[in-house]
Amino acid sequence: MVKKLSISLAKIKIMDFSTKIKYILSKIRQQYLELVIWVIALFVLYFMQTTTASKSLCIFSWMGIQQCPGCGIGHSINAALHLQFAGSFKYHPMGIIAIVIIFNRIKQLAFKSIKNTHVQQPNY
Repeated sequence: MVKKLSISLAKIKIMDFSTKIKYILSKIRQQYLELVIWVIALFVLYFMQTTTASKSLCIFSWMGIQQCPGCGIGHSINAALHLQFAGSFKYHPMGIIAIVIIFNRIKQLAFKSIKNTHVQQPNY
């Protein structure tokens, strides 16, 4: 880890200012991209309209297949986020488990990013 960090710092020292900024922003994007995607996905699923019939985003539905293993998972996650656990289980039995897994992954990514921001830089 220290060797990798020192190589990154050595790369940064020889760059001009605009290149340094671009390099740092690309590293931040790589580090936080998955976290941002999961948080946005949960917000979209929370505010999803489940009362009105709308076009499905399911590829299997587009191909004409009536049932797939994921049918109802979006509605199930929506119901679980609204604390309607019976309805969530009715839509799909794995929706509550999916919520637990997603929140656990968000927690892992958030704590990982906090740890990475507190890494001490070596003195040269």
